[in-house]
Amino acid sequence: MVRNVFSPLCTADNICTGLRRKTNLVRSSPLGLAGGRSNLCALWPLRRSRSSLGRRGVPEHLFCLGKGGFGKVFLGKRRSDGISVALKIIPLSRTRCCEVDGTSKPFEAVALEMVSKDPPFPGIIRMLDFYKTPYNWVIVTEKPENTQDLYEYITISKRLREDTAREFLGQVIQALLHCHSRGVVHMDVKDENLLVDLTTLELKLIDFGSAEFLEPDKVYDMFHGTAAYGPPERLTQGCYKALPSEVWSLGILLYDMVHGDIPFGNDRELLLGELRFEKDLSEDCVALIKWCLSRTPEERPMLKDILRPRLDLEPNSGTSRCLAWSVRPRTELEPNSGTSRCLAGSVRPRRELERNTGSARCLAGSVRPRTELERNTGSERCLPGSVRPRTELEGNTGSARCLARSVRPRTELEPNCG
Repeated sequence: MVRNVFSPLCTADNICTGLRRKTNLVRSSPLGLAGGRSNLCALWPLRRSRSSLGRRGVPEHLFCLGKGGFGKVFLGKRRSDGISVALKIIPLSRTRCCEVDGTSKPFEAVALEMVSKDPPFPGIIRMLDFYKTPYNWVIVTEKPENTQDLYEYITISKRLREDTAREFLGQVIQALLHCHSRGVVHMDVKDENLLVDLTTLELKLIDFGSAEFLEPDKVYDMFHGTAAYGPPERLTQGCYKALPSEVWSLGILLYDMVHGDIPFGNDRELLLGELRFEKDLSEDCVALIKWCLSRTPEERPMLKDILRPRLDLEPNSGTSRCLAWSVRPRTELEPNSGTSRCLAGSVRPRRELERNTGSARCLAGSVRPRTELERNTGSERCLPGSVRPRTELEGNTGSARCLARSVRPRTELEPNCG
């Protein structure tokens, strides 16, 4: 008996006018065959139209949110409370299933159950239900309000600022690490599989249709995912591993965010591997993209490596400095104090207690300027962590120097010097 607790919605067509390249879709195609079965099939078509699948058990005139190699996603609402939901409808013949407690279930539903176990993670779409009809599997997920997929968000913005791209990249990595902690690897990371909350700029990872159980040493000879985001070894070697492939996809995603389009449009361009960068990108952003897009899988970073600060040697000194393009706050020891301070270039503010006061101050690493009251003055000063360049006085010289890789300078008074 099919549980009919969700009803379809009929909505006016939504037309995306962007001209960016849509990614090719390859689902379970033999490796080494250029393009596989993609035929330039777009996961989210430029024109999102109504569907007429009534003859296969899907009511006609549903508003189609998107389609891919396995099925289509429609807009609906829950009858009990009118909440909007997304209905992913997958023909039985195309559904990847696995046995769970003696019952056959769609692999996507099993993966969503695994990543949604308590405590839930806010950066991953939440499954509400799944059931079987005579012709299809139906997976019901939440449909967040006031959201847009990252593909359209980039299309409208043309390209993203580095601080926004850094924030988004950090959120994606945290979502993927959560999946790994639950034994799942997503296998299809791209802008079309990320929803942006237009109010909070928080991301949600969606579409687990290509997901696999996490087996770090397993070698795959069938490609599950999107060709434009797939690693070169799937063509050159005929096989690949999940985690290096995922990092390659992150490199493509980061390039897409800061340039407004993906670097490779077909297998030939992928094999040539030529990368062209905008002149206004920071050296650290370019370095991270190149690191993720290393042609040798073993040379790519792990996800945790991207979150860690990277070190470089200061010229003519032999001492190390931290590179700015990290997605987490980073710390170093304050001279002669043994306490730590946060370095510039990460994306989340951190707090620590002021020595001898017990009050909290913000450590560097936020993309928004923060303020606090100066002790004994009542005046307000800006805390570290804004995206404006900052300056401080050089010790014993009184001259100002610029702090690491910010975008606009800002100043504060050094204690006891004015």
